[in-house]
Amino acid sequence: MNPPWTELSQKQIADFRFLKMRTRRMRRARDGYEDDFLLLEAPDWVMILALTPEKNILMVEQFRFGSNEFSWEPPGGVIDAGEVPEACATRELLEETGYAGDAPKPLGWLYPNPPLQKNRAFFFLIENCKKIAEPTPDITEDLHPREFSLDEAFAMARDGRIRHAMSLAAFFKLEPFLNSNP
Repeated sequence: MNPPWTELSQKQIADFRFLKMRTRRMRRARDGYEDDFLLLEAPDWVMILALTPEKNILMVEQFRFGSNEFSWEPPGGVIDAGEVPEACATRELLEETGYAGDAPKPLGWLYPNPPLQKNRAFFFLIENCKKIAEPTPDITEDLHPREFSLDEAFAMARDGRIRHAMSLAAFFKLEPFLNSNP
């Protein structure tokens, strides 16, 4: 089957630290209609659902420049060039929380915003997390880690205290695991 749209050209319009912006000139196969579309190129990233031996979940309250407010989220971050997602999950958990645990278990991935982006968010479960160091966040990160009971974390997701869409998606990735491992 032929693709419904064909790319005619691309033009880079911006290049930032973690984001490149391009316009794509596209032609629709069925009628020849042409238009320009915005493409945001961002690296893949991970989100970690980190559980302590007591089955508490680690979250970080992190300042987000887009919303200009703090946001409760699972720890996570950008996958470095040449880094595999599992290694990134282990690294980001330690950097953002000071905790380490078992080997990461993949829970799947999603496209964060497919109309504009093609990068992926990978979700991992890391169990038996214990604090082994102080957090070492990146220079631009203002975050505060905290443990929550699973009941409270899911209540935060339901009542709007968690407003980050990918964080909510992370809870959907975790829920089937919890239901199969009471």
